[in-house]
Amino acid sequence: MKKKKHNYICDIIKALWAALGIMVFTGLSIACMVNCRYLFALVYAALDALYLFLIVRNLSIISIDEEKVEKRMMGKTVLSVRWDEIKDVGLINRKFIYFSKEEMTDDDRYFMCYEWPPKDKIYFRAGKGAVELVELLWNRREQLFVRYRSERFR
Repeated sequence: MKKKKHNYICDIIKALWAALGIMVFTGLSIACMVNCRYLFALVYAALDALYLFLIVRNLSIISIDEEKVEKRMMGKTVLSVRWDEIKDVGLINRKFIYFSKEEMTDDDRYFMCYEWPPKDKIYFRAGKGAVELVELLWNRREQLFVRYRSERFR
């Protein structure tokens, strides 16, 4: 029997904002080229490359199945964690679900929010049914889904 994978996009909202940035900087770069402002055109082209990286990072695919959670970027798996390796799963500000290999304290979660996005954790924007799926697949029922919203962010 084939295992069903559930795929989610890491952060579509940030990817759309980055796409808007690319359109703006590409337009500015073209305008500078037309007006012979080559140095400015080069700067805007470099900003295009930066925003392209942001699009690729935010359009990475998070695949969740019964065995593992993995993050794929441009078709390559960049981070994969089995369910038995996951020590902490949480919902940050009702927007993002994260998976951590380490046990996290409230201070750890606060600093993770402060330095968002985390580089060593898999995370994605919680979509329809994602919270219920993660709660169903994560086998540590006694620590079911730490819900964290810092008062410091209000």
